[in-house]
Amino acid sequence: MIGDRAVAVIGAYGGVGTAAVRQLGEWELGPLRVGGHDLGRARALADGLPGVDCEAVAVDANDPASLVAFCEGCRLVVNCAGPSFRIGDGIAVAALAAGADYIDAGGEEPVQILLSRPGVLPPDRIALLSAGMVPGLSALLVRSLVGRARGPCRLTAYAGGLGRFTPGAAADYLARLSSGSGTPLAAWREGARRESALLPLRDVELPFFPRQVTGQPYLSTELERVARSSALEELSWYTVFDGEHVLRALRREPGSGGDPSIDAAAHALTRAAGLDAFGRKPYQRFVLRLDAGDEPSCTLVLRAHDPIALTGAAVALVARAALAGEVPPGLGFAGEVLDPDVSLERLREATAVEGVDLLEIPRELERAPSEEGTL
Repeated sequence: MIGDRAVAVIGAYGGVGTAAVRQLGEWELGPLRVGGHDLGRARALADGLPGVDCEAVAVDANDPASLVAFCEGCRLVVNCAGPSFRIGDGIAVAALAAGADYIDAGGEEPVQILLSRPGVLPPDRIALLSAGMVPGLSALLVRSLVGRARGPCRLTAYAGGLGRFTPGAAADYLARLSSGSGTPLAAWREGARRESALLPLRDVELPFFPRQVTGQPYLSTELERVARSSALEELSWYTVFDGEHVLRALRREPGSGGDPSIDAAAHALTRAAGLDAFGRKPYQRFVLRLDAGDEPSCTLVLRAHDPIALTGAAVALVARAALAGEVPPGLGFAGEVLDPDVSLERLREATAVEGVDLLEIPRELERAPSEEGTL
């Protein structure tokens, strides 16, 4: 264990929170304090972690006094509660006021703006946002691969798979799509975002995906920031969907002429993901290919059992780096702050991860007949 002050996780018994807590326990990063509105569910989670020093505490994410009591005496507070866009900076403010560092599985640009106000973040404290899978792990993987190039480079990425949405995650996903935090069909080209640069890939076979899938081009603000600060000349990112129900639900998202209620749309998206996943084994893939001049093409493949579990593992990964003193004080986005190569090595140890592989394809083999599992 690192120190004797608790690592607190709020929203601990949700899908992402449970995965994060279990991984923190396996990495012996306690003692842990787990909390949520339902004390019974928090206790059940704590009791299910044999050998882990873990206490359960009731906490209301919408009650400042309850948050202050929950954060008291902690060295790190991890926010896995949702939906993140409704929670805002409330948990962060309580954690920082209690003298703890703060990690948010969500908390994108709107929370960054709130925490950037004078006097909110003490100079010796850490606040890391977007510590989940996308955004978060997505930036880490891109940075790891681009860091291997010796000059200007191009990257094409496919990220997605099959799994269920929690209601909070579904609401955050829809809020992200409607908030301008990314641009559909856009790509990074020659130092700028180019809109309508790509077309969807419908019913295609992609390497390392088990069946035909659909790829939707999407350039997030996170990826724009990474591209702008790196040697990337081109970045094409496809969000991959295995099944049709989620795609149909997304076409009816708020602002697209469908139901204007984000709660109703989130419920529909959660149900659609369940229909796509019914009777099938969930999985998550990241497949990123880098091309740089005359160097061999390099492909990074991350295989995980489940998107929710991988998101929790990513949150635990960020917590581990913060607790190890590897993150300087200040406010930032986790995927753009952590050391990407150290993070990849640690991801290989995570329960949710089946494998992280780095493949090099010599130029003379580029046009050879493709084998299963090659790009």
